[in-house]
Formats: sequence, C-alpha cells, structure tokens
Amino acid sequence: MFRDVTYEIDYYQREYTWGEDEVRMLLLDLCGSFRNRSLNPSYLRRPQTAPQYFLGLFVYYEPSKNRRYLVDGQQRFVTLHLIFLQLRLVAQERADHRAVDRLNRVITTDGEHFSLGITDHEPVLRAATQARRYESGVGDSPGSAWRRSRPARWRNRSSSPTRRRRRVPPAATAGR
Repeated sequence: MFRDVTYEIDYYQREYTWGEDEVRMLLLDLCGSFRNRSLNPSYLRRPQTAPQYFLGLFVYYEPSKNRRYLVDGQQRFVTLHLIFLQLRLVAQERADHRAVDRLNRVITTDGEHFSLGITDHEPVLRAATQARRYESGVGDSPGSAWRRSRPARWRNRSSSPTRRRRRVPPAATAGR
C-alpha cells in the first residue's frame, strides 16, 4: 500500500482534523491487535498465518502510475505516517538500523521524497523526521497534525502553511 507510491490529497478534501482522542483510539486498537498476535507462538513462528488487521477502507484514484489521490481515509493515512515518523525516531535512538530501513521504505518513495506527497505538508514532515520543533502560522492543518503526533512533553506550539488548492481532475468529478 505504501511502497513506491506517492499519495496526495485533493483540494476538496477536508483538512487534517484528528485530535488526541482519535489518534489514541487508533493506537489502542493497533496495539491491542498486535499484542494478541504476539501472544500466539504459532504467529511468531509464521507471521504470515496471523489474521490481517483491517484498518478501514482507503479510497483513491490513480491518474498515473505511482501517484494516487486519496478520496477517503485521509485522516487515518496521515496519522499512520505521523506514527511511522515517530517510530523511526525511536528506532534511530535505539540504533535499530533494520527498523529504520523498513520504516524509510514506507515513509519515503526514494529515501528522500515522502510517500505523503502534499507539498505544503513537507516542512512539517521534515521537522518530524529530524525531531525538531516546527514553527509556522496559527491554526493550519499540517501544524496541527505535527502537534498531535508529538509526545505530550513536546507539545505547546506550532502549525503550518495552508495547503494550496488544486483543480479537481475530470476523473474525480465524473458522476457527481
């Protein structure tokens, strides 16, 4: 789902609005699911036999190879990327090079460009990858995402620039 593809969000999509409660609920659900798997010795020996986790639907259209526009699932998708960025920071602190490499393959398309290809979100994502504060305007979506992705001890400031609006491609308006 995340490899070798750039996901973008069209202008008609709402801004990122998930708060701590939604992120916490997703994390608790993910942790509970994977904790149950880790308690089953047969899944540890053969992880491919474990039941799949259903994260919900991600609806997108693909105007070209390796480029997808999310239509539904943006909140979960952005949140997952923020979680991946935080997990990568933890893996870097622990010098877990294998985990860093695996997360890099999900977070970026080529080691440099983010899989979440929203130009206006890039400064926020860069700040998250470097574990540094992100400063910007008040009340904008990517900055809110960055604040929510950080541990509580780091929260108290930041936001980001408003996302540029793109024109709706004809394929997205067909049948409306």
